[in-house]
Amino acid sequence: MPEKIPSLLNKPIGTGNEKRVFQHPNNSEKVIGQYRDELTNEEIKSVYYFGKLVQLLFPESYTAPTQVGNDGLSDKSMFIAPRVSLDPTAEKLANYSVEDEEYLMGEESSVFSSSERNAIDSFADKAILNPQFRELSTAMRYAGLPIDSENPGNFTINKNGTAVYLDVMQPFVVNDGGVILRFNKNNLIQALTEIEDEATRNQANFYLSRTLELYEEAKSNWQERSNETTSKSQR
Repeated sequence: MPEKIPSLLNKPIGTGNEKRVFQHPNNSEKVIGQYRDELTNEEIKSVYYFGKLVQLLFPESYTAPTQVGNDGLSDKSMFIAPRVSLDPTAEKLANYSVEDEEYLMGEESSVFSSSERNAIDSFADKAILNPQFRELSTAMRYAGLPIDSENPGNFTINKNGTAVYLDVMQPFVVNDGGVILRFNKNNLIQALTEIEDEATRNQANFYLSRTLELYEEAKSNWQERSNETTSKSQR
């Protein structure tokens, strides 16, 4: 049975535009991610399957969620994932994001002075120039993955000296305008053909198929809701 997540969590250990990340209250080796906006069931399920796919493509550089939920697991759309140890630079950037969350979300003035904020921005600009991050970004973009390669907070160097992409990927989004696919399907299909191990390649293709099934379900449900709205407005 999936574990129940407490509705009240402590201070986040990382924040972003779409989600906040917390230390799991019952397991120091896990984190809980909570989305700021509620995801549809198709969206949150796709996070799980797509994450498994990405981990097969980049086993040393991506850690997929082990659990996702929208139905009673939490009071928000959420995921649980293994906690990745951060290098000093990544940890510093994560701390800045938490301390200045409201400013970064465009809601308040920065808690830091102008000179401090400039120093932080300069630190971040230098961090993203890490050649290992650039190399990983290039490989992931080649595979068609939806990454934010300009945010240094999305990267760290693990204890083995390998670049790791931290942000949990969402393969498509549902909004008022429709359902938007975030990854390049053709590039990803090509990348999967380059997996040498047949069992791994077949598993990755299954995860892609499941992701695309959810995408089509999301489109169908969105169209149904749109038709209902139009019908009501015409009455």
